[in-house]
Parts: sequence; C-alpha cells; structure tokens
Amino acid sequence: MRNPVFCILVAVLAGCVHGSPGSAATSVTRVSECPGRLNGPALPPDAPEALRQAYLGISYTHASAKGLGETPSQIWGSEHWKDAVAEEGEGRIDNAYLFCSAQPVRLWRAWSTHPTEEQAQSGGGPSKQIGKWWAAEPPTGGRAAFRRAYVVCTRWNRLEHLSRCTVDAGVVFAAGRGNGARCGGTEEYGPSARWQVFIDVDDPSNAGKIHCGDTTEMSE
Repeated sequence: MRNPVFCILVAVLAGCVHGSPGSAATSVTRVSECPGRLNGPALPPDAPEALRQAYLGISYTHASAKGLGETPSQIWGSEHWKDAVAEEGEGRIDNAYLFCSAQPVRLWRAWSTHPTEEQAQSGGGPSKQIGKWWAAEPPTGGRAAFRRAYVVCTRWNRLEHLSRCTVDAGVVFAAGRGNGARCGGTEEYGPSARWQVFIDVDDPSNAGKIHCGDTTEMSE
C-alpha cells in the first residue's frame, strides 16, 4: 500500500519546481519525516558530499519562486523557503536545491554577540548562533575570507564567532551556491562557488532541532 503522504506530495509537486522543462513552480512544505526523492534535476558535481544522500530531487530559482505561496505545501510548512533565493547582487542563493536528511547533518554557523551598526540603528539584535544561514562545509580563514566565500555584507553580520552545529534528521532545508551581493559603498562580493544552507528557523516545528557545540572566535 502506498504511503498517503507521498501520494499527496507527488500530486502537489508533479511537474512543478524544475521537475520538467517549462513547468510552473509550486510552493513546498515540510513533513514530519523525509519524503521520497522525486525524479527531478541532478545535483551539480560540486555539491558537498555530506548533502548528496539527503537531496529530494527538487530545485528552484528566484524567478521560479516569484508569486507563489497560494497553494498549501506538502514538504515545507511555511513560505519562508522562498527567502533562500534572490536576484543577482542581493545575496542568498542563486539556484536552491531542497534537502531532507535521514541522518543528522553537520553545519557551521558564523554569528555575533554584538549587533552591526545598521542592526543597532534599526533596534534589531545581532546575528544569533541559531539562524537561517549556514556553511555546508568547514570554513577556512578569518572574517574577510568568510565574507568573500559566503557573500556576507558587513551590515548583516559582524562575524565574531564560528560554531559547529548538528541539525536533527527530518529537517527540510535548501542549499546552493552563494549569490553575489552589492552591500553599499565600495563593499561588493561576486557569486561564490561555496555552498550555503538555508534553514527556516522561524518554523515552530524546527525548534530545538539544531544543536551547537564547539565555538571559536573568528580572526580578522
């Protein structure tokens, strides 16, 4: 007997997000366990090895994500998945691939104790240890190297600390290469070959599913 959740998933996503040429994208939502992989586009050869077994066979871009969200999703429980992608020069990911791992996943998070100047002026807090954006592989170098590799504007994150964390099995996330970013003034970063991970930490069902251990201070 077929799994009813998977049948619903196929009905909603058949021919949607990059599933077939010229198809229209449909919003995606998370379930409590990982759904079966769809027969979508293959991962690029440079995708991190640790993510390959978790790939769901679904990808999307900023262009294919525009104007979506009216249809309740069957993979991801909110519309925040669209926040993973942006147009060139706006940061985030250029082409996102969707993942859900049956095993815990190791990721790295750069964060800060103190807010940036822009965050302080707007009354916002600093980039926290548990956030939406992660490195899929161990970062090397200091703050300057991290900014270039992961396209992080100075006004977004002071990059004071680096934590090694583990994401529980069953959490759906998007990942892809970093978009370029025009940060303002002379600060600008081109597209990056490094893979970033986007997790919807605002989704209540993800609460308590990211666990951070080793934390080091980032050097210049």
